[in-house]
Amino acid sequence: MISISRSEFNKDFQRFVLEVEERGEDLIITEEDLPLFIIQPANRGPEIEDIFGDVQGHVVYAECLAR
Repeated sequence: MISISRSEFNKDFQRFVLEVEERGEDLIITEEDLPLFIIQPANRGPEIEDIFGDVQGHVVYAECLAR
C-alpha cells in the first residue's frame, strides 16, 4: 500500500495512477497525516494464465473462456 500527501498527488497524479495500475496496490492520499481517500485498482478477476497455466498449450479451447 502506497501513502502520499494530497500535495504530492496533485503535483504528479498521472504517475501515481499509473503506479496503482501497474503494481495493483492501493494508494492512500492523506492530508495532515489523515487519510482523505483511497485509489484502488479495479478488480479484474484472475487472468486466464493463472487459472489454466498448468495446462496451457495442452488443451484446445472451443471458445473464449474469459466472459
